[in-house]
Amino acid sequence: MSLPVKKIKELAYSDRYKEYYAELLMELLAIDTTPKSDISVIRESEIKTFGIIESELKNIDDSVIIKRIPINEAIESHPYFTFPHYTKTPENPQGLSVKETYRGRYNLVAVVKGQNRCGSGQKVIYNSHIDTVAPFLEFHREGDLIYGRGACDAKGQVALMLSQIKLLKELGEPINQNRVYQFVIDEEPGGNGSLSLSIDQSFKDAKDVIVFEITDNKAHPANRGALWYKIELDGAFDDRISVAEMQAYVVLALEEEGRKIKSESDHPLFPTRPVQTCQGILGSYGEHPSAVNDYVGFKISVDGISSKQLRQIVDEGVRAYRDDYGDKTKELDPATGKVKVEKHYNLSKIPLYPPFTKGEQYELEIFGKGGHMGAILECDDAITKGAYIIKAFKDFEREMKGVKIAVSMGKDSDSRKLVIEGGQGFIPTHTIEEVQKRLSNAVTRGAREYCQVIGVTYKPEMAVTTYEKLHNDAYVSPVDCPAMQAMQSAFEELGLDFGEPTAWLVSCDARIFAKEGYNVVTFGPGLLADAHQPGDKIDIKQAQEALAISAIAALNLGNISYKSSRI
Repeated sequence: MSLPVKKIKELAYSDRYKEYYAELLMELLAIDTTPKSDISVIRESEIKTFGIIESELKNIDDSVIIKRIPINEAIESHPYFTFPHYTKTPENPQGLSVKETYRGRYNLVAVVKGQNRCGSGQKVIYNSHIDTVAPFLEFHREGDLIYGRGACDAKGQVALMLSQIKLLKELGEPINQNRVYQFVIDEEPGGNGSLSLSIDQSFKDAKDVIVFEITDNKAHPANRGALWYKIELDGAFDDRISVAEMQAYVVLALEEEGRKIKSESDHPLFPTRPVQTCQGILGSYGEHPSAVNDYVGFKISVDGISSKQLRQIVDEGVRAYRDDYGDKTKELDPATGKVKVEKHYNLSKIPLYPPFTKGEQYELEIFGKGGHMGAILECDDAITKGAYIIKAFKDFEREMKGVKIAVSMGKDSDSRKLVIEGGQGFIPTHTIEEVQKRLSNAVTRGAREYCQVIGVTYKPEMAVTTYEKLHNDAYVSPVDCPAMQAMQSAFEELGLDFGEPTAWLVSCDARIFAKEGYNVVTFGPGLLADAHQPGDKIDIKQAQEALAISAIAALNLGNISYKSSRI
């Protein structure tokens, strides 16, 4: 182990840097940077956050060049632009323009100048984001664990970037090439902050980008893609249509198409085929298109069957779901030691409600386990489970003459309209345009099948699919790009197992830089299963390991001219 590496290791794992990282992270976590329709509130929170970062940069090294770079309005014409949907309100359903949304807002960029003692090395960009998903969560610390919204995604990464700048300054070793640190906004709603910087010509002399994200300290030269869909169901064309029933057929068609796409997804960097179909929002149930839904409720009106028979049908639907997705009531949650789902459903009789005047009514609650769509195999989607049950209702109703089973949403007042929002993951074997087309066709098939079941003529306006929110393409960078080679060397110098290169199983701003021709590696501490969750947390010890790895890699990148298959 060389002397610089030895010193980096000593500093990174010291109690001093441990507490520096923890205190800095908690200061960042105290500010609510979740998306809001009131731009003035978002702007104020961003300014406060950037104020902490600027102050810290000046304390570390007053020679660091700090730039506040406004969001470039030209992003609106870029294929990776995402409309800022968080600006939509009942009073302004169209939302704000790009100019209005980003007025007075900016990305913060810090440039650490290289010593230029020789021509070797690579200029490199480091990137992470200050915004978080909602809802805001207060922070707290339990030993080496820090909890709070953004602890891992991605304020923990921001604190790591600052810690790296501090450590390399204290190390005092010459680094030939410039290092650019980008602290960006609006990653979670689609990546417009990074998009603005990716098209900025002033950074084009760098070829490699390291995006700090929650990869469990693995370096990934590729990301899977992801897009969010929105399906608007309209049952006003015929009184026989129940949108609560129609959505089940649409959801099942989406799930089937997702499985087909996954079966076709064969790529060496994606051996586990991380092609997920996530149903996140159904009407009033759910919070995020890419967060697995853990609860949904329905009202069931029946005539001609007993409560025992109804329960048997529900059990049959659950059984069919378990056959395809597993039984999470039999699996333990490693975080709690308890079963992931206590029970699949609850069925209870309720008083008659209009327009029904005979038969019996029930409340059906479907339970699941939430989580990031990237971890969907460990989760349990209540919307999908409910679709299996509703399909079982309609199958039984068709087989048994004289039986009536009608389904409506549990707490949505408009029985004629319903919105489904979800996400689809994919890998570079499929283009984003192909995935969109196939999902749209699946929605049409599902809605058409439901209409056939109830004897109604299908109309395209009954199920309209759009992709106005997140639309992240998949990407692959060379596995031997300089950033990957530098990372591998850092792992080896620390005696850590680098492993075979694989892709990260979710999507982030990395794909934006890849689109613009950069080599991009995603790396950072934290567990994907903790992202976007009530238990959002980061382990300080793992962050210290990431600090050691990234600092050594930065030293290598700045001083060694790596050869790559691309550059």
